[in-house]
Amino acid sequence: MPFKKIAPRFSAVIFYLGLSFNPCSGFAGGFQLFESSAASVGNFRAGGAALAEDASTAFYNPAGLTRIKHSEFVVSSTGVLTSGTFNGKTSLSNAFIPALPHTHLSGSADSSFNSVIPAFQIAGPLSKRWYVGFDLSVPFGLSTKWSKNSIVRYAATESSIQAINLAPSLAYRFNHTLSIGGGIDVQYLKGVFNSIGGLNTMPEVDSEATNTLSDIATGWHAGLLYQLSHKTRFGISYRSKINHQAIGTSQLQGRLAFFPDKYDYTSTVNASIALPATTIASIFHQISDQWDLMSSIYYTQWGIINKLQLNEAVTGTGADTQQNAVVGKVVNQTHYRNTFAVSMGLIYHHSGKWRLTMGGGYDQTPTINRYRDIRLPDEDKFALSLGGGYQLSRLLRLDAGYTHLFIKNASVNKTSISGVQIAEVSGTVHSKVDLIGLQ
Repeated sequence: MPFKKIAPRFSAVIFYLGLSFNPCSGFAGGFQLFESSAASVGNFRAGGAALAEDASTAFYNPAGLTRIKHSEFVVSSTGVLTSGTFNGKTSLSNAFIPALPHTHLSGSADSSFNSVIPAFQIAGPLSKRWYVGFDLSVPFGLSTKWSKNSIVRYAATESSIQAINLAPSLAYRFNHTLSIGGGIDVQYLKGVFNSIGGLNTMPEVDSEATNTLSDIATGWHAGLLYQLSHKTRFGISYRSKINHQAIGTSQLQGRLAFFPDKYDYTSTVNASIALPATTIASIFHQISDQWDLMSSIYYTQWGIINKLQLNEAVTGTGADTQQNAVVGKVVNQTHYRNTFAVSMGLIYHHSGKWRLTMGGGYDQTPTINRYRDIRLPDEDKFALSLGGGYQLSRLLRLDAGYTHLFIKNASVNKTSISGVQIAEVSGTVHSKVDLIGLQ
C-alpha cells in the first residue's frame, strides 16, 4: 500500500496514544526510556540500531528505514510495574528560626506506581532510494510518589518528568551496503515537583507545595546502517540534547501560605531543564536459519545535568512578617555522570510464524551516592528478558515481551533546601520493576 495512502488512516491510533500518555516510572539509567517498541522488551532492546525489522527503527536508527520494503505501522504499549520502599530517618529544620527544635522522623515509606508507555511508528518507501518514517514516543519519563503523610514528605511527595517526542525522519540508501537517515525532534516536556512545607515540631501547619512546569523544544537525530555481509550489519545513531525553558505554576496551600487572609499563594515558576544526548551502536548477525544474535551499547551524556533549580517557586516560613509564603529558589544538586548500558539478545525462529526472543544486560545509573535523593533513588541494574512473536497474517504480526530488573539497593543521604526549609533524608531504597510489552 503506498505510504501516502496509509498515513491518513490512523486518527484512531493517535487518539488512543493521546489517552495513554501519562507519567512513567524511570527504569533505564536515570529516567530514560528506550522501550519504544514492545518487541524490544523481550530482548532488552538488543540490536536496536541494527535490527531494523519494522517501523520502530524510526526511533532507534532512522537509517534502518531503508529496510522497510512496504508501508507499515507499529502500535505498542509497555506496562511498567514499580514499587519502592525507603527505610531510614529524616529531619526537618528551619534556617530562619534555627532555635526551634528539629523534627526527627524514622521508619519506612512506600512508593508504588504503575504506568503504560505507548508508542507509534509509521514508515515506508518513497522511491527505490528514499524512505520516510515518523515516530511518536516517550524517550524520558519519571514518576515517584510518596505519601503526603510519609516520613520523607518534607523532601518530596510527587516527582514526575515526561517527554513526548514527535520525530519525522528521512532516509537515503546509497547502495546495498550503506544507508543514512536523520530528522528533527519536536518534544513536549512536563515536570511536576511536589513536597510538603512544614515547621519544626508543628505538623498541624503542614502545607502542600506544588510545582508544575511545561515547555516545547526541538532537537535532531541521525543514523547510519552498514551491511558488513549478507548476514551481518552494523548500525549507529545519535539523538541530540534538547534544552527546555519550562514555565508553570508554583502553589503553596495550607497554614504556611497565609497571605494575608487565605491559605493559598501562587506564583509563576520557571526552570532550565536539559535532556541529554544519546548514542546507540548495535550489531546484528544471522547465525543460522533459526538463530539471530544481537548486541547494543548505549551511551547517554547525563553529565550535562548538575542541578535542578526552580526559580520563583513558592516556599513557606519566610522572614516577611506580613506573610509566611515567600518566593525564591529551590535548588537540588544532582551532579549526574555520563553512563553506559549494554545489552545482548537472541531470536529463535521456530517456524515461519512463531519466534522466541531472549536477552539481558546491564544499565548504569547516572546518580552518585553523595547527591542521590529521594526524588530519583536510582541505582545500577541488571536485566533478564523473554518474549515471543506470532505472524498472524502476511500483513499482521503480534509481539509480546517481559523484562525483570534486578536493582541494587540505593543509598540516600541528602539535604534538600526549599527557601528556609531544610529537609535531611538518610537511608536506603529497595526498588522492584517489571515491564510487560505488547504490540
